[in-house]
Amino acid sequence: MTIPTRKPIRLAGYDYSWNGLYFVTICCKDRVCYFGNIISQTMFLNELGKIAEDCWNEIPKHFPCVLLHAYIIMPNHVHGIIEIQKDKQVEDLFCTKREFGKPQKATLSTIVSQYKSAVSKTLYRNNLSFSWQARFHDHIIRTEKSYNVISEYIKSNPSKWHEDRFFIP
Repeated sequence: MTIPTRKPIRLAGYDYSWNGLYFVTICCKDRVCYFGNIISQTMFLNELGKIAEDCWNEIPKHFPCVLLHAYIIMPNHVHGIIEIQKDKQVEDLFCTKREFGKPQKATLSTIVSQYKSAVSKTLYRNNLSFSWQARFHDHIIRTEKSYNVISEYIKSNPSKWHEDRFFIP
């Protein structure tokens, strides 16, 4: 029996711990709308959505080399721009997370994984049912124009919810 292999989704040869801006989309499993509703083109977070937002805003406390830019918690996904900004002289001290006693490099995957874990653990502790999709989407932002287009997309996402590929009626 052949075990199917997943196609790599990260850019080959690129180190996702490098300084830079990254646009991420993190989806709920089966695109279930866990986080709230959009009414009159405005996102209204429910209890789960507020937890997802609180955990998002906590990322820099766990990874001080991370700056958060535009983000939106949507009914069944999260969009955000994460900036990794390391000072080479203090990189080892401030940009690693100790996991099971071993330092972990602050890569985009580690940051997103820790975010997803924090949301899940908080929801489970509160006896709330929830699941993330296994993977996440990323895009490396390389130009100011791209940054501006993505920021505007994030901000306007609730007003275009019915056109969104993550919309499930």
